[in-house]
Amino acid sequence: MIDAGLITREELEECLRMSRETGLPVGRMLLVSAKTTETVLQAAVQAQSLLKDGLIDLETGYKALRIVKAERKSFDNALKQLNIIIEEVKINKLGQLLLASNFVTEEQLEEALTGSASTGLPFGRMLVLNGVINEAQLAATLNAQILIRDEKITKEQAIDGLKQARRRQIAVEVPLMEKGFYRVQARDAIRLGELLSLAGLISESQLLNAVELGLISQKPLGQVLIELNLVNEDMLKVALQLQDLVSKGTLRPLQASQVLVQVRETGKSIPDAVALIERGGSSEALDITLKDFLMTVKTVTTEDIQNAFEVSVNNNQILGRMLLLAGIIDETTLQAAMRLVFLVKGGLMNMEQAQQAFDYSQRHRATIDEALQELNIQPPSSVS
Repeated sequence: MIDAGLITREELEECLRMSRETGLPVGRMLLVSAKTTETVLQAAVQAQSLLKDGLIDLETGYKALRIVKAERKSFDNALKQLNIIIEEVKINKLGQLLLASNFVTEEQLEEALTGSASTGLPFGRMLVLNGVINEAQLAATLNAQILIRDEKITKEQAIDGLKQARRRQIAVEVPLMEKGFYRVQARDAIRLGELLSLAGLISESQLLNAVELGLISQKPLGQVLIELNLVNEDMLKVALQLQDLVSKGTLRPLQASQVLVQVRETGKSIPDAVALIERGGSSEALDITLKDFLMTVKTVTTEDIQNAFEVSVNNNQILGRMLLLAGIIDETTLQAAMRLVFLVKGGLMNMEQAQQAFDYSQRHRATIDEALQELNIQPPSSVS
């Protein structure tokens, strides 16, 4: 926007400062402070998308944006004035996945894109706020987009996995693994955003926003979190160190989150925080749990806790995640168990066969498909 002459650098700096102070997106600040108009801001967002998809070059984008500002035309009309015709109406990559996976309609996409351009909020967040999709569906699609970006799966495989994930209300990785499209690494790991969320430094909504913005801007998640003023550089460095310690097996994910909280609240080093946690805290510390605190402030009752426990135990995703974060099972074991649960529930095998396949996969570090083949249990692909 600066290079196209839409705003000055001083105006941008002022809006960035206001954005940090208020927590509102910088696009919204540009509109509120009358530094630009909705038409111009929407045109800039559209130009950015077309540039990233390689449909226009930078100079064409500048020229079209100058026409939008000077003549108050839409970006599409500005391109036509330059004899540039974009035949296919392009939606961002997240929108393409959502549309192809039947999560949204074209009308809902257009409404969210318009809302995103006018408010400065991420496109996916607008869909959630409009009630078109829920946060779990947004998270699944963003995860699929990351897997495509990292060349672990194709776009077609992602769409297939998302359709199944939506129908069965499960994580997108599960159907991808069932079809052999994707295989997790057999080691302990925790994502940066997951670690920060588990430690209570950011909320799930803030994490989803940051992931989406990172995919759009092609920036690392940590950099986006700093730019959004959700974490500072020091906390990011600590979180990355702890993430590395988890991957090496030195800490379990839940321990890492506890260490991160200790470092943030007490200013201790990572080794000192680990030692404190292993000793069970300082002598002055009050031994209190989240349950204790919420019940003390009368936010929840014993019955609420019991209901939450029953929901957690009966929800495959929640229970699996709890076991994983507690270091009781690893990712490979969890995915193998979830696959077999699906096969048993679908009538594709009985419990005895599932137990045999699971035991074999654990003993021989084999995939479920390899276990089924070795045990001569009819593969699910041929059953269906």
